Amino acid sequence: MDPEANCCASVSNRSEHVNEKDHVETLAFPARLPFKILIKEARINIDEFRSQFLCEYVESESAKFVPTFVLEELNKKVKPISFFDGKQAIRTVAALDTANSESITADRSSICVARVFEHEGKSVAFILEIIAGQWRYSNLAEKLVDACEKYGIKQAVIEKNGIPWQDFQSAVQRHALLRGVILPEIQWSTSTGTG
Repeated sequence: MDPEANCCASVSNRSEHVNEKDHVETLAFPARLPFKILIKEARINIDEFRSQFLCEYVESESAKFVPTFVLEELNKKVKPISFFDGKQAIRTVAALDTANSESITADRSSICVARVFEHEGKSVAFILEIIAGQWRYSNLAEKLVDACEKYGIKQAVIEKNGIPWQDFQSAVQRHALLRGVILPEIQWSTSTGTG
């Protein structure tokens, strides 16, 4: 696979923006992708431009993360569902973290479904499923109703920061009514930043 543009030696080994026409020696398809369009793409996202148009490997941000735990420690704390065989589940709960946008770079909304057990005098939660994605509120409401139907959720906490939560609540109730799903006890919560 050939790159769209061959850069001059003075800039080809640096991760700087190729922002002048004299930085480029040749264009692979000048009629289809002229310099002006390539520069526009580079200004939008330089890493994606380098990867897609210059055929360079660009290490992602997630590849730079270093785990802060060891596998043995993780294995001690994480239990399979068979660990709770014979123990009575107290209730099934859900927590919903809402996102403000469905843009591709935005945070994702997520629904965490957990079953709470009594173990050695403490309540412990076993995560059954994490449902995450970038949805409109009507679709997120439908995902919540799906989870309520699938797992029999009895209690839910939903974040109401920065969203039209009354409209979201109406959408949840509408989807549940149309499908005959009994909704859990819902607590609307305002979260505070941790950061």
